[in-house]
Amino acid sequence: VQASGSGMAMVTSAVQTVSAPEYVLGFGSANGTGSVTVGKGLQSYVYPYYANYSEVYIYRNLNGSAYYGTDALTVNLTCSSTVICSVPANVTIPEGSYSTSFQVVGNDLGDTTITASAVGYNSPAQDLAVSVIKPQLNFSGPSNTVVGGKSNFSVYLSEPGAAYSGSQTAINDIPIDLTSSAPGIATVPATATIAAGSTTSNTLEITGVAVGTTTLTASGTGLESTTSSIITINP
Repeated sequence: VQASGSGMAMVTSAVQTVSAPEYVLGFGSANGTGSVTVGKGLQSYVYPYYANYSEVYIYRNLNGSAYYGTDALTVNLTCSSTVICSVPANVTIPEGSYSTSFQVVGNDLGDTTITASAVGYNSPAQDLAVSVIKPQLNFSGPSNTVVGGKSNFSVYLSEPGAAYSGSQTAINDIPIDLTSSAPGIATVPATATIAAGSTTSNTLEITGVAVGTTTLTASGTGLESTTSSIITINP
């Protein structure tokens, strides 16, 4: 670039380089680690109002800065091991948006990665790391009760290490086995179900039979079992 004026010496700027724009995709995660942990038989959590608060999302950059493109962008997704996880074949970043969320389904235990691609964009510098783990069962209640009395409780899932542990939902119905350590003191239903799309079982009841104490155990195939705190049955 040159500049000059009447009675003034001409000056010339340093060489200016014009580079082609660089469009790049990236993965984001709510835990800030660029990875996602999912329970087997569950799907990751999607925040309902803001994609970047979801457990995992895809975003677009232009020359290293967030890009709110005027056109929608279709992004192709692939799980490197479909035995371990599943993702949508593609998702769309809406026009005027920087990112969109998507769900990861845990198919089987193990570690793998997710890749992304889109026309005109460089793929993310790093694939998204995925760990599929056994979901942990937990009790909500019951409280102490009396002989002939009942106390409500439920069983719910959590996923240690997940950004929203306790918020991942079941893909299919999950059967749960229940036992009382002292059925002569208190009884419980033999089974419960965490329905597809839910994190928690139906409401259940423990029934007091005789004075004493007991504990409850919940277990299931592919699940980490749990035992309740001591429950007292009073006269």
